[in-house]
Amino acid sequence: MPGIVKLLFKDNIVSVELDNGEFLNLSYDAYSQYKISSGMNIQGDLYSELYEESRKIECRDRALRYLSVRARSVDEMVKYLRKKKFSEIQIAQTTGYLKDKGYLDDYGFSTGFVKCKMKSGRFGADIIIRDLYRKGINKKIIDRAIKECGAGDPDMDKLYELALKKYNSLEGKENRVAKVGNYLRGRGFDYDSIKKVLKRLGEGE
Repeated sequence: MPGIVKLLFKDNIVSVELDNGEFLNLSYDAYSQYKISSGMNIQGDLYSELYEESRKIECRDRALRYLSVRARSVDEMVKYLRKKKFSEIQIAQTTGYLKDKGYLDDYGFSTGFVKCKMKSGRFGADIIIRDLYRKGINKKIIDRAIKECGAGDPDMDKLYELALKKYNSLEGKENRVAKVGNYLRGRGFDYDSIKKVLKRLGEGE
């Protein structure tokens, strides 16, 4: 059975060094609950419980680091933690904690995602909706976010600039206006908006 070599207290974590070279990280609550100390031998059941506590902390730390890069959907977080081999219980505890803290919020994530895409002016609602589905966001939340952000009504000046840039890149090609229309449709813009911007392009020829 492994024995405790040393306890290291740092921030809100107690790092437990075992004589088999392993390290377990525990919360102060767990440290107090299990009343562990240097030189103590860890029995089988106790080791399993301490290991589980350590994995919970590791799972939470991994999740917070993952969030530090950018906001994530709940589904993105769950898939990431599964890849890191955490148990379903550990994942549920971690995502529950993050939701309670407001760090995981699919609606907030969705509105931020929509606004970012809209700001670029390069993507229409259909592409934004598709990408949100891929991130595991449910239809009700997507519909709310799209409506809230006005993604169904693209900025026509930005759309014209995008169309004009594509149009100019096709200089010397046949059916430029039609090709621009196909390009914009592929970017997720609606037919009515495309029709208006193509008319404007045609008038400028």
